[in-house]
Amino acid sequence: MNSLLLALAMLFCVCTNTQNIVNNIPLDQQQITQSIELTCIMGSIAQSEEYMQMLSAQPEWRGLIKELGAEDYSAPKKAILIKISDETVNMFLGAAIEALTGQTGAEMLDLSEEAYEMVQSRMLSSVPSIINAWQGVEKIAVSSMLTVNKTYQQHKDFSDNTYVVLIYDNYDSVTFFRNSGDNITSASTSFLFLNDEMKTAAEKEDMLAYIFGQLGVIDGIEIDYIGGDTIAEYRQ
Repeated sequence: MNSLLLALAMLFCVCTNTQNIVNNIPLDQQQITQSIELTCIMGSIAQSEEYMQMLSAQPEWRGLIKELGAEDYSAPKKAILIKISDETVNMFLGAAIEALTGQTGAEMLDLSEEAYEMVQSRMLSSVPSIINAWQGVEKIAVSSMLTVNKTYQQHKDFSDNTYVVLIYDNYDSVTFFRNSGDNITSASTSFLFLNDEMKTAAEKEDMLAYIFGQLGVIDGIEIDYIGGDTIAEYRQ
């Protein structure tokens, strides 16, 4: 029971806490450090068998959850930062709407600005789920159960529509950072299940080109690769 209470306490803190930001820390360094923190919390939650039982996790999923909980997420091999321009987001959203409804992107702009921004955010936050869905029901279900969210005071250099992918030996993670208003940044972290082809591409630093190419997006994406030694320096 103690481990269940600990998992619930950690999950509550993750979902509600807003921390002060030191703006003299570079934005990339800050977001990588926050991503590692949230990934470590996901690993800790995966260690709680009581929490998984409370969520009615299928017995066949618990083996994967146990594996996720046994990993050390404090030292990723690589961090990949992906920033997507507003123009690319609009193109991506317009293509998705047209494919699903037959409406053109111009018709989509009939939404109010607030509603359009909500649709954008929903679409971008769903990308990790789309990738995990390629690997089957088990992966997307387990990822959803362990996803954590946290809010931060916004960095002065914050740019919207940013992902941080952390690459480890076994299981990887992705954090999506978005502007949630009132100088607050929302972060959502999920485990990212990559197949062998994607994992190999990640080692060659072209995984994101592969993934977003599969999603029909190839332009307007800025990608930076940060090695493990630099990440270790960030955390000192």
